[in-house]
Amino acid sequence: MKDKYFGDVNDYKKYILLRLLSKNGKLKVMVCWMLTAGDLGGDGNKISYLGKPDIWKKYDPAVFDHLKKHVITKKSRGVKSIQNSSLLKGCRFFDMVITDNPKERVAYFDRLSSAIKNTDIVFFDPDNGIEVKSVPYGKKNSSKYVYLKEIKETYSSGHSVLIYQHFPRKEHRSYVKNIVKRLKSIDGLETVLSFSTSNVVFILLPQKRHEAWFVKTLGIMDKKAGEIVKPRKHSIKTA
Repeated sequence: MKDKYFGDVNDYKKYILLRLLSKNGKLKVMVCWMLTAGDLGGDGNKISYLGKPDIWKKYDPAVFDHLKKHVITKKSRGVKSIQNSSLLKGCRFFDMVITDNPKERVAYFDRLSSAIKNTDIVFFDPDNGIEVKSVPYGKKNSSKYVYLKEIKETYSSGHSVLIYQHFPRKEHRSYVKNIVKRLKSIDGLETVLSFSTSNVVFILLPQKRHEAWFVKTLGIMDKKAGEIVKPRKHSIKTA
């Protein structure tokens, strides 16, 4: 996550999902932004939807109005805006900057492991998503990914895990299926839920104690925002 991404259309969908999964604050969520330094790239410019309230506001009016106020009116973009609001009930935020340096990354996740005690869900929000072979751990641009070993450790410590994943230029359904296959090595994981949008997919690894509620959210999300978020359930056994 970069501050310049705040308020783009993917960010809007992210907050809609977090508000639903947290069960209006009954489940405790740690939002691990995985903040990275800003750059001169053009990403984060998908904000034209904020000028079309007749189309977009209906999915979550409170979040829409908040993002429009900060992005369009105040021309202010940064995660502090949502952190300082009351929109994400039950959420706490881990807003340390993550770097490519492997020693600093270990320290980062050590601090995170202490911060997520008494938390139900950990949301990883990397720039790109789950690790790829072309970017080894600790190398240039590794800060843009969450690595499988970090996902496994977080899940094995008793937390449900939600992951932001940007879609590459591949067919979306088969890409999600391949992600599910990669997660088969996680002990105790039987079901994976996905929430696909036009540009990104959110991958949810539920703990048993949360699974009934999360499966129920599939229908709720489909009814609430099925036009922009496609929820699906995947079995690890058949992946």
